[in-house]
Parts: sequence; C-alpha cells; structure tokens
Amino acid sequence: MELRWGDPEAPWWAKLRRAKSHISEVRQRVDVLQAAETWSIQREPAGPDGWAYRFRVHKPVPADLAAATGDAVANMRAALDTIAYELARHHAGTMSDAEERATFFPICENKAAFEKFFQHPLRSNLYGDTERRALQCVQPFARADEMREHGIEPSTDPKSDLLTDHAYALNTIWNIDKHRRLPELAWAAEGPVWFEGVTGCRWRGHVTGVTLLPDGGVLGELHGPAGSGRPQVEPHYTIDLVLTDDPSPYPSLLVERLEWLHQSLTGWVVPRIFIVADGNPPPMMIGGG
Repeated sequence: MELRWGDPEAPWWAKLRRAKSHISEVRQRVDVLQAAETWSIQREPAGPDGWAYRFRVHKPVPADLAAATGDAVANMRAALDTIAYELARHHAGTMSDAEERATFFPICENKAAFEKFFQHPLRSNLYGDTERRALQCVQPFARADEMREHGIEPSTDPKSDLLTDHAYALNTIWNIDKHRRLPELAWAAEGPVWFEGVTGCRWRGHVTGVTLLPDGGVLGELHGPAGSGRPQVEPHYTIDLVLTDDPSPYPSLLVERLEWLHQSLTGWVVPRIFIVADGNPPPMMIGGG
C-alpha cells in the first residue's frame, strides 16, 4: 500500500486548505473590526509636562471572529489526525471501527510518554517501527534528541520545547474550542511605541514586545523638557488582537500566529513525517520549522 502524502486530494491537504480559508476570514474580520473604531487611545495629563496614553475598548470582540479562529485551529489539528490514520492504514491495512477510533496524532513531552501512547491494546498493532519513527520525528522532544545524536546539547528544556511546539499549541486551543468555549481574543500592543518630531522628550513606556492591554491600561507617558509644557505630538503604535489561549510564552498577533502555525504544518511537519514514513532519516530542517 503506497503512502499518498503528496496527493493534493489527500485529507490533510484538504484540511489545511480549509484552515487557510478560515485564516483569510479571520484576517478580513480583524480588518473590519479595526476600521469600526472598536478601541481608542485617550490622552490625559500626566504632571505639568507630560501626557499619559490610555487604552479604551468601545466594542467587544465579535463571537464570529473567535469562531472563525477556532475553525482555523480545528482544521489544522484535524490534518494531523488524518495523517495518523493514514500511517495506521498504511501499516495495518483494513481496520475495525474500534481500531480506526484509536488512531489520532499523539503530542508527547518525552519519549516515555510517546512509547506509552502505543501501549493501548487497540493501538499497539496499528503502527510499525517506520510509522512510529515518522510520528516521533515531529514530537516536541524530537529536536532535542536529534541534536544530541549530532553531538549538540540543546539550550532549551523539555517544558519549554512543549510550550513552544506548534502541534501542542493547536491541541491546547482546539480542546478549549471543542469542549469549553470559543477561543479568547484580546487586544495587545506591539512595542515599541514611537513619536515623530520629538526632541528632548522622555518616554516612560509600559509596553515591550507584545503586551496585553486591558481596558483602561496605559501604554506609557511622554514628558517634555522641564518647563516646556506638554509636547504636542501623537504616538505611533500597533494595536491588534492576540489569542490568549495560546500556550506559547512568546505571544504574537492573531493573524501572524495562525499563518505561522499553518506554514509550519505545510512546510515542515507534514513533509517531515512522510519523508521518514518513506524510510528515510529525518532531515535536519525543511521549510519553516
């Protein structure tokens, strides 16, 4: 039985195309929201020579935008499960309904947890050594193990590898969307804030990197030279949505995050799995790993 991973009609590519469509919808909805005066920055006095810039929310984030985000995540997560099913089908051939239900894509912090996944009585015979290696090569712990095999000691720890893993992020958000509620979106500022035509002024910023902005939160204060009064300038800033359910310790703006997750699957995860499933060693890097 041949693996058909490159076939554009394969279910994982269909799911990833659907995810791309949902990401496009998310982008369009965010653009509409940004144009609808959903938020504003209010300037208020801060001492005799400065201004404070306070964030104000005027309209809630629509539920349909959160739902579209969840749909994008669900299709990306489902693409991984269809691959796990295909690998089992490749090894075991015809499966019973119970065996088919036992197939899904594992996401494990370490090798012990990964091996335990296959100890399930229905799952133990569904995957051969080659298929298990294919699933293992994209696990959160896989890169660190491969680095050690090449004599390189990784600079990260297993917990960090798990939290920054793209499949783990998809799984975390997908479980929330599937079982509890819509994914939670919030406004954030991407620093730094900057000003044009300002000389001799002092900026006391409260924003570094991507920082969540609660309603009423202050981006920072701009103070002019002593005795010169308040500077007559306006700030330049990037305010956009973030996905607060994302487990990554490095927050990024919503559309950028969804696009990067999608790129990772199409450019690294899926090709890497099937290259190994074809009996090859795992490549060190493919596309946007």
